[in-house]
Amino acid sequence: DRPIPLHEIREYYGETLGFYFAFLFQYNLWLVAPAVLGGICFGIKYFWSDVMVFYSVFIIAWSTLFLEYWKRRESDLGLMWNVSETELLSAHRRQAPCFSIQCERRANPITGEQENWFDPVRRKRRVLISGLLTGFVCVLAIG
Repeated sequence: DRPIPLHEIREYYGETLGFYFAFLFQYNLWLVAPAVLGGICFGIKYFWSDVMVFYSVFIIAWSTLFLEYWKRRESDLGLMWNVSETELLSAHRRQAPCFSIQCERRANPITGEQENWFDPVRRKRRVLISGLLTGFVCVLAIG
C-alpha cells in the first residue's frame, strides 16, 4: 500500500483539508484493532459473557491513546506546515455560514461581530415537538 500523499494534498487543497485527510487516515488505521478484537469478543461472548467488560475497558484505553496520538501528530503536522491551531480555528469561525433558512445574521451586542441567531421561542417549540415524537416512538417500540 502506498501511504497517503499528505503534503501534496496540503499543497493543492490547503492546510484544513490536509489535516482532515491526515485524521481520517490515522483513524482508519487505528480502527483495525477494535474491529478485530470486537469480532473475536462477539464470537466469544456466547461462551463467556463477561468478555464484553474487557472489551469495554479496551475501547476506553484505545480511545484515550488514539486521541493523545492524534494531538501529537496534529502538532507535528502543524510544525511541518508552519500552521498553528489558532489560525485554523479562526479561519473556521470567520466562515460560519447560516445553514438554516430560519436563521438570521445579527450583530452580537457584546463583541459587535455578526453571528447566527435563531429565535428562542421557535427553538423551544422544536425541542418540545422532537421530544414528544421521540417519546411517542419509544412508547410504540416498548409496546
